[in-house]
Amino acid sequence: MRFELVGINVSNLEKSKDFYTRVLGCKITAERVVNDNTLVFMDAHGTVLELLYNPTNQDGGRGPINHIAFRVADLDQEIADLNSKGISLTYPPLAIENGRIAFFKGPDGENIEYIQLKE
Repeated sequence: MRFELVGINVSNLEKSKDFYTRVLGCKITAERVVNDNTLVFMDAHGTVLELLYNPTNQDGGRGPINHIAFRVADLDQEIADLNSKGISLTYPPLAIENGRIAFFKGPDGENIEYIQLKE
């Protein structure tokens, strides 16, 4: 068994597609409509994200997902890149046993974590 994807409910599909491609560097791999749902699949650096948009369900990304995490090589550089794109951290970076982490919010308030592990 292996991890396959993270599904995120979104309230504005275009805003979310822009955020995940422009800010996080994800690549759209497929987009389809199933019933009233638009599904957008993205390659998130080896992990699959699935954006789910339903125009009749506008509660956005406040569902059961707590956070999604991306491993980064240089946390300080990634934070500087986020800042240059107008994205602020939720709170200052935190030290963990084997590295450091930082959190910020996506366009629907979803928590996103960057984690830099010691080699």
